[in-house]
Amino acid sequence: MKFAGIATTRVAERVFNIEGWRMTLKQNEENGKGRKENPLIERLLEIPQDQMLTPKDLVGLGIGQSETRLYHMRVRGDGPAYTKIPRRTYLYAPADVVSWLRSCQSDPSSSQSGGAK
Repeated sequence: MKFAGIATTRVAERVFNIEGWRMTLKQNEENGKGRKENPLIERLLEIPQDQMLTPKDLVGLGIGQSETRLYHMRVRGDGPAYTKIPRRTYLYAPADVVSWLRSCQSDPSSSQSGGAK
């Protein structure tokens, strides 16, 4: 049961972080500061745009849980745009990853409260 307690704590921390992020967005909009950018997007924007990223780099940044997950996203076509070069090497441009992340974001102000019915 110790494992279940650890897993529950981690889930609670993630939920807390997500709710904190939503609260920060809401407070910024109410204060007229506009919408704050996702920290992951901010890190990607700091990378020189001519530098290409490998799947290992993306996993290190926190995009996808593993290189295998990125592989499955490529196969399904629902991941960021990539360039394939010889010897099964895939590269990602930071700008493509940023545009993909922005397309995946939901607007917290348009979400309905009250849960599922």
